[in-house]
Amino acid sequence: MRNDYEKLKEENQMLVQEINNSRNELEEVNSRLAQAESRLRQDTLKQRAQHLKEERTNLLKKKEDLELQTNELNLPLPEARERLQNRMKQDNAEIKQMEKELIDLKKMTETYQTNIREIDQDLKENKTGGGEEQEQKYEILYQKEKEINQFTEQFE
Repeated sequence: MRNDYEKLKEENQMLVQEINNSRNELEEVNSRLAQAESRLRQDTLKQRAQHLKEERTNLLKKKEDLELQTNELNLPLPEARERLQNRMKQDNAEIKQMEKELIDLKKMTETYQTNIREIDQDLKENKTGGGEEQEQKYEILYQKEKEINQFTEQFE
């Protein structure tokens, strides 16, 4: 009877230690998750700044176009027609380029959303273990986000 009691006591101590280890591991994973979310939030601010820069550039271009249009009112009809045709060609080329960029960005967004879903699924499956593997996935996601930021910066 005493021997059984000692075995149960040892088993209890092992289980308590295992629970403590699991809690520590969970806290570590939560800490890494908070850090990754913080980095993502910072990147969204960078993306917003990038968007505002692009918008500013577009508005300046529109201003120049409007100034040209006011100057064109004083031009003879054939010359005004030629300029209008050239502007239409430029606008169509820009629209095609923007559509290509939009398609590329949508593809990247889908890829990142898939990665996020996989990471979330892994987190759900491995609440108590696999912390190192999760950290690697978050790092991969963070690197891919950096690539998106660099990609969008190249369009300036």
